[in-house]
Amino acid sequence: MNADIVIVDIDGTLANADHRMPLVLEPETYPGARQVLRADANWDRFWSLLAEDGPEHGVIALTNAMHAAGHRVLLFTARPERFRAVTETWLSQHGVCYHELHMRPAEDAERHDLDVKRDM
Repeated sequence: MNADIVIVDIDGTLANADHRMPLVLEPETYPGARQVLRADANWDRFWSLLAEDGPEHGVIALTNAMHAAGHRVLLFTARPERFRAVTETWLSQHGVCYHELHMRPAEDAERHDLDVKRDM
């Protein structure tokens, strides 16, 4: 029997990254507005705060239920590969069950996260 594949994002899905977003995004002008990158985005500070993200307990519970039901859980993130260790530690600390973790390649620092994930 082939397991169904479940693809889950990390930032804004498993992890609450709201505290980091003002470092790289302009404030929304109205609820639901498309978010725009800041001209002075502080990516180094943004990435340095990964370990402080809070867990999204409901999403983690659903992800773990999918894993327990035999689905193949793949995590896709636009986090750069150099943050694999801190990401894996965070996932472990918050009890996230998964099979594979796919991260942004080291040489791919400039593209939008949606383009990166589409190519994964």
